[in-house]
Amino acid sequence: MAEEQQPKAVPVLFATPDDMTDVIFVVEDRKLYFNKTILMMCSPVFKSMFTSSFKEKEAKEIPLPDKKYGDVVVFFEQIHPMFTQQPITDTTLAQILPLADEYQVKPVLQKCGQYLLAQIKGVSSSSLTTDKVLFYLWLCEKHLQEHRDTFLHLAARRKSRELQTSCNYELLPQTTMLELITTRCLKLDDFIFTEGSRTRYSSDLFDRLRHVCRHFVCSECNNSLTSGLEKYLNK
Repeated sequence: MAEEQQPKAVPVLFATPDDMTDVIFVVEDRKLYFNKTILMMCSPVFKSMFTSSFKEKEAKEIPLPDKKYGDVVVFFEQIHPMFTQQPITDTTLAQILPLADEYQVKPVLQKCGQYLLAQIKGVSSSSLTTDKVLFYLWLCEKHLQEHRDTFLHLAARRKSRELQTSCNYELLPQTTMLELITTRCLKLDDFIFTEGSRTRYSSDLFDRLRHVCRHFVCSECNNSLTSGLEKYLNK
């Protein structure tokens, strides 16, 4: 996962009130000054908060007890017209995306999605580390489902050892881990059982395949994929 960064210096616009300020957020005992209209224009969640019968409608200060101060700052930078050209990085992506998802800010979600796709556009898959691929998959799993399969299939092309030793592998839900392994197995099946593959690849390669296959065991018959590989090789 992205390394934790030092607290971000707060833009003066958020650190002090001005004549447009009509809402104050309290995050980690610090105040951020903002404008309700801007928030309501980009977020249906904020719109409901400030127009419906929620307690926040009339509150002068709104606490955000489960948020980090630096995260909210970079999120506000993506919303406020004076800061919307701020570029996204891996670090700010991890800060912005959960909040954009929670508050349903579509323009920011789209910008995050564009950033993710830009990381794999026009480059070879090997140029991205396995840690980074799994980091992106984890973020998509939680907040950008529309791009999830793209990074799942990208991860499925990585070596099993690289996946299992990645610092981000344990971030993935068990269901995603299972789907990732299943996708890898299907790709392996396609490789092994392609017509004529036995004659095109060396015995050394199949020795390595045997080694990989023995780690994948069927939960129903308790046999590893090695048995299927041996049957194919002995045809």
